[in-house]
Amino acid sequence: MSSGSTIQYVPPTPVEYSKYTSIMFIDSVVEDMRFSSYCNDSTYPIVYSYSMSRESINQFISNFINLKRIAFAFHGTINTLAYEPQNFINNDVFFDIDESLTIKNTDNYLFVKGLIQQLSLTNIDFLGCGLLLNNTWRLYFESLQTAGNTIIGASDDDTGNIKYGGDWVMENTSEDVKSVYFNENVENYQYTLQRIMSARGFLAVKTDGSIYSWGQIGNTPAALQQSGSRDDISYFYYSTWVFIAVKTSGPAVTWGVASYGGDPSSGGLANPADIKDISKVATGVYAFAVVKTDGSVISWGNSTNGGDSSSVQSQLTNVVNIYANSTSFAALKSDGTVVSWGSGTDKITDSQLTQMTNVVSMVANSYAYAALRSDGSVAGGGVGSFGGDVPASLTGSSANVTEIVNTMGAFAALKSDGTVVAWGRYDYASTGVPSSVTAAGSNIVKLYSNNYSFVAIKSDRTVIYWNNIGSPGPSSGTTLPTNATLFTGHDILMAQSQYGVIRHSVAMLAPYNLS
Repeated sequence: MSSGSTIQYVPPTPVEYSKYTSIMFIDSVVEDMRFSSYCNDSTYPIVYSYSMSRESINQFISNFINLKRIAFAFHGTINTLAYEPQNFINNDVFFDIDESLTIKNTDNYLFVKGLIQQLSLTNIDFLGCGLLLNNTWRLYFESLQTAGNTIIGASDDDTGNIKYGGDWVMENTSEDVKSVYFNENVENYQYTLQRIMSARGFLAVKTDGSIYSWGQIGNTPAALQQSGSRDDISYFYYSTWVFIAVKTSGPAVTWGVASYGGDPSSGGLANPADIKDISKVATGVYAFAVVKTDGSVISWGNSTNGGDSSSVQSQLTNVVNIYANSTSFAALKSDGTVVSWGSGTDKITDSQLTQMTNVVSMVANSYAYAALRSDGSVAGGGVGSFGGDVPASLTGSSANVTEIVNTMGAFAALKSDGTVVAWGRYDYASTGVPSSVTAAGSNIVKLYSNNYSFVAIKSDRTVIYWNNIGSPGPSSGTTLPTNATLFTGHDILMAQSQYGVIRHSVAMLAPYNLS
């Protein structure tokens, strides 16, 4: 899965190696909250980006002579049902599994096992929230346990400041690691290590047109709290950490976590006043990108995860649409080519981009992209196991694909002959596809999806539904009434009222009328 170039790890200051008994690996996204400043005098913080060289880190760690513990600080999973890979170093994930639920011997998996064996560690602690609630993460921990006598600690709830609903207890070992790794200033850490895909706040428009928000994203800027503020706003968008109000005249207004897009100047944008004349908006988890009416693109937010598009800026002209997965962006140009940037593990690679010609539309899931070409074939990008690797039957001009939809980890394509092909992660409904949608004569006319499931509608209005996690849905074989209007969404993604529309760009409620 590894792709892209790597950068060397260089410690920011000279290191007195003998004084440290612990190392904490800190995801650069977590470090945006100055997390390393909370490490105590015996814990050395290694802040890593996803493109950091594994070999250089190995060489650096070999200098420590008194290490007993290692911890990993990253935003944990919210998914207790299916596995969502966690990006790590060397443009790869911590670990991956095959369809038999066996941990693959990937290089990063062997790297962590090697730390256990080479350093004779007493403990390794994973500080991400809720990891113990996911069966696949538990398999990973059990596999690491076989590498030596190291105790593997993890949490089944929110890890972080108790004031914000968290704690520092590894529930499987009952150990509170607060004093093990942190100094007294950790009381000032205002977050938990939870990864969520919806906004950490709420937004409301009052009857006088004033706008208010609350929650971890914070309060609405004072200018929007004035009566009638809503009248100059076209749409609201949100990411995990930020709200953005697109105005009919003048620059958009953003607020929330500064480095994730709440303050564009902190997120790498030299002139925030440029966020205007917007035609399209895409939201990643930690960054934003917008297409302007002149076909140019600007992005801001966490640089590792798509906020910095400077490396491809010269290519971002005549853009007609833009798409996002969790940590990267893809821009579709008027000539049918695609430009991608962001995390090395999730963006569309250069070799994948060569297949993306004559593209007419795209969809994205958490870690991959699928592009529909004008001849009805499909090209993929991003993480292969999440759908970046497209079935051979869909890559040629005889594929005759008419539409593509996505779950969080898979894609499904509807062909002109009324059959369906699905691919991607098995736990996101790429397998177990009913023969009633794949066989000749299936007569499927429309596809829908949510986070984990696909729904196919037949020409006689029969509903076919499938997933691989046991999630409830409409009974397959249900016949919809004539003139039914269907809606599907991932969570609460659009809310309409007389005061406007709140939109989320990753997945929209999609109406379809059945005659």
